[in-house]
Amino acid sequence: MSNSHSATFWRKYSKKRLKKIFTRHYIPTLPESSWGKNIIIILVAIFSFFFISTLTYLSLVSLILNLRYYATQVVLKNQPFKITRIVLTSIAFNPNLQGSTRYPQFGLVIPKIGVDAPIIPHVDPNNYKGYMKVLKRGVALAQGSSYPNENGVSYIFAHSTNLNPYWISYYNAIFYLLNKLKRGDQIFIWYHNKRYTYTVKRVLITSKDDKSFLFSSHKKLVLQTCYPPGTSLKRLIIIAYPPDYRNDKER
Repeated sequence: MSNSHSATFWRKYSKKRLKKIFTRHYIPTLPESSWGKNIIIILVAIFSFFFISTLTYLSLVSLILNLRYYATQVVLKNQPFKITRIVLTSIAFNPNLQGSTRYPQFGLVIPKIGVDAPIIPHVDPNNYKGYMKVLKRGVALAQGSSYPNENGVSYIFAHSTNLNPYWISYYNAIFYLLNKLKRGDQIFIWYHNKRYTYTVKRVLITSKDDKSFLFSSHKKLVLQTCYPPGTSLKRLIIIAYPPDYRNDKER
């Protein structure tokens, strides 16, 4: 083949090759529908990650709270030495068995489930944003409730826990173990450095719209939280009275 023929051949070959390279057939493209599928897969993966993470976190919170409670109950039941019981329970829970508190001006103490929290008064239970801020700092005494040194109902409410893991803290899960309370258990309220003792008489699970437990002419303590923990389906109510109260028929 002569040089002129060879040059002509390679020029034609190069043009054909370039044409083929830049045709649509040789450019790799994804079908348009696959982008939508990929986005859906990514969103499902993100949702699954957060769902599993939240579920795992809530399970750990539940496990820790329950282990702490049951471990302490075992110590109380099986440890023969009172001093050892007090020391070990003080480590597992704060407060100790004597019902002492870090909040003597206004505090709630439930030794059985390890509650020692400040009480924030004058909280409107119908103001969601308002009480959500308060419950990050302690438990709430509902607006219009009586104080421990007055007759009437002292209505205190707090979180059992919250399904949003960002908000879970000590106070946001402070009433998680409230359902462990039984008739005869003691609850203490500290008010202006004086301790007021109450004994649990009733444990109720009622509808979220039930308000019948809020009416009484006698001195009564009502603790309320959501039930089951982390939901707002129902209410768990603890009703307790001071030692001098004898009318056990009142709700």
